[in-house]
Amino acid sequence: RASTRCSIASWVQGLSPPHLYLAIHDVDAVKRRRLAEAARDALRSIPGIEEAFLPEDLDARSTPYAEFLHNSTFPGRSGAVLFRQTPRFVFDFQDDAVGSDHGAPYVPDQRVPILLVGAEVRRGRYGQTVDPRDVAPTLAFLLHMPPPDSCQGNVLPAVGER
Repeated sequence: RASTRCSIASWVQGLSPPHLYLAIHDVDAVKRRRLAEAARDALRSIPGIEEAFLPEDLDARSTPYAEFLHNSTFPGRSGAVLFRQTPRFVFDFQDDAVGSDHGAPYVPDQRVPILLVGAEVRRGRYGQTVDPRDVAPTLAFLLHMPPPDSCQGNVLPAVGER
């Protein structure tokens, strides 16, 4: 329904896959939920969106990508709606947009070469797969600082232990 989309569009604050941010912080809980549900439903109608749901409904979902989406959330910083794009769908707001987006849970969208250089990096080529969650603790290790509080990964073997 066009009228619903127009009214929802006025609440949209930003889009950063897999998050849709809404300006609903100062709204009562019932209206906040209604607006988020309307935004979720509007997203589901867009070609290129595979699924969309509210973060609080994520645990009840049994989708193969639930863990990816759950790991993309952080209370107070996540979008009001989470969504998953179809493979090779990129938001670039042009009709001919195709490619990859690192906010998607698909292998081609997440396979990115990583190159580490520095005094504390062991020389060599390492062919193992690197989990994206390992990048933050590795960089923190190299910078001699504690990893972020929400950090879930491990320091990469090429850097090693102190």
